[in-house]
Amino acid sequence: MARRVIEQPLTPENVALPAPPPAAAKWRAIIRAFRKPDVSVPTFAGSDHEDPDTFISQCEMYFTEAAIDSSLWSRMVNKCLTDKASKWYEVYRGLILPWAKYKSLLRQHFAGVTALNKLQIKLYAGKQEEKKAVGVFPQKKYLLAHRMLPTATEEQITGLLLESLIPSIRKVLRAAVITSFDDLVEKALQAEPDEAD
Repeated sequence: MARRVIEQPLTPENVALPAPPPAAAKWRAIIRAFRKPDVSVPTFAGSDHEDPDTFISQCEMYFTEAAIDSSLWSRMVNKCLTDKASKWYEVYRGLILPWAKYKSLLRQHFAGVTALNKLQIKLYAGKQEEKKAVGVFPQKKYLLAHRMLPTATEEQITGLLLESLIPSIRKVLRAAVITSFDDLVEKALQAEPDEAD
């Protein structure tokens, strides 16, 4: 019996193609990184509640999963920066920083001793202004508390937030039973119109 040979169609999987030049491979990696739908591009605005170490970890995971050469990371990361972080990066935009240096500069600016001291002051000394609506203030402070006090309980954070509200709202809320941050915001919003009357 004669053996029959089944010919397979030529596909990229079964044909050896010459390797692309290194420069083309780097650009393909960059393009792949921004097209890959299953991994979201991390962003960092430099807001008080954002931890730069979390951002750095997310970037490293993203760049690794997208198969981007580590020599390109510090050039690509500027696309991930917005608001205050983007303004901070303007000084370094023309430079080609090694990834380790970039991480060091980012940490120093957004999580260095001076930055953390300012955030501690905002967390503990920042009070709601008389004319400021109660809706936004506790949310920002809540996010900051989670960054600065990662082991604090919900009850501890809620107590801290309660003490930073304006006295008239704080007085009303002390009489109520506050069990969570959501509860605090809801009751503060209810107390705010009463205070305006």
